[in-house]
Order: sequence, then C-alpha cells, then structure tokens
Amino acid sequence: MKTLTQGTSTVPASRSTQDYNTLQERYYRSLCDCEVKSTSDRWYIATIASICATFICLPCILVVAYCCLMARKSKKGGEQ
Repeated sequence: MKTLTQGTSTVPASRSTQDYNTLQERYYRSLCDCEVKSTSDRWYIATIASICATFICLPCILVVAYCCLMARKSKKGGEQ
C-alpha cells in the first residue's frame, strides 16, 4: 500500500518581490505618460469606452461610429 505525503512540494519562485515591484513601478510610470491633451484624445477615449459597452448593449456600436467620426473631425480641425 502506498502512503500519501501531506503538503505540496516546493515551487521555485520565478521572480523575486523586488523584480515585481520594479515592473509595477514601470507600469504605473507609463500610465502617467498617457495624458488627454486634445479634443480628439477625448473622443478616442470615448470610442474605447463605447467599444467596451458594445459587449453589453449592441446598439452602442452606433456610438462608436459617432465617436470615431468626431475624433477625426477634431483631429483635422486642430482643436486643442
């Protein structure tokens, strides 16, 4: 009869805590670089949000088209 051993075997850590913190710091630092500077940036963010909402409510695809259109118009107009 075989006997069962209790617990789990040792699992090697692939990354240390310090490496994880460094990656997390780089991630948050890169998020700070993303700023909404113009009107077209605002329309692009609205487009992304509308695409996410499309998974819940399919008619939001019309909002996506409208936001893309407005983003292009404001990009051509050069509004700040």
